[in-house]
Amino acid sequence: MKNRFTIPKVKHYPLESTKDWYVWFRFNGGNPIRIKTGLNKIQDYNERLEEATALAEVLKEKLENGWIPNAANIYKSSIEKLTLYSALDFALEKKKSQLAHKSFLDYKCTCRFVKVYAKKMKFDRMYVNSCERFHIKKIFDKLQLDRNWTAKNYNKHLGYIKSLFSELVEWELISSNPVRDIRTQKEEKTESNIPLTDEEHKIVFDFLKERNYNFYVYCSFIYHCGIRPYELTQIKCKYINLEENLISLPAEITKNDSDGFVSILGNLKDLEPV
Repeated sequence: MKNRFTIPKVKHYPLESTKDWYVWFRFNGGNPIRIKTGLNKIQDYNERLEEATALAEVLKEKLENGWIPNAANIYKSSIEKLTLYSALDFALEKKKSQLAHKSFLDYKCTCRFVKVYAKKMKFDRMYVNSCERFHIKKIFDKLQLDRNWTAKNYNKHLGYIKSLFSELVEWELISSNPVRDIRTQKEEKTESNIPLTDEEHKIVFDFLKERNYNFYVYCSFIYHCGIRPYELTQIKCKYINLEENLISLPAEITKNDSDGFVSILGNLKDLEPV
């Protein structure tokens, strides 16, 4: 059966209306397929109209040459009216499989903050493909003010949202990441970021060795191996290879849910719990 389609047409509005432009057509009697392809990023009316007209001609030529709009085209049409709220939920769900449980909870917390403040600022029903840097910046500035976030808090949550919007780009719900160019804030260095000197390190470990030898052994493993405290508590004898000086870390105990190895360094093999 020969495919039937209508001639692609440009749907346009005055720029001050803020309504999105698109080129639309019907294929085999189905619902209208709408394609924007970055039209609404063009701020000049005549330039946008010229670009939209050219897009309509290209689509018409493709249809006449036998092009069949696939599910992706229909999918793009259906997501044009996806709200910021729904888009964040979508991105979080897609991101879930890539994250450890704790990291997922961190993302979920940030997502909840943004959704609450998006609603307060009347951005919650905004279509995600209309969301711009300005909107996210406004939300984060208000969040920082109300919740008394430090620069470190601000940057952490901004990083999570930036990652979620990258997921939306990956799934082609948006063409570019509006959060990408929001600057991080300068973080103040704290005393906790200053490493111990060799002399201080010796004083601390000598103290631990005298007061609590088993805790000294525990800290020595973390210091020499770079192993995470939780992972160290989950190690079993079968994970340790003394001949090759290696400790295997199965995926179920690691933060990133993948198998790993750490080397047994320093004087660790000489330490015996009491």
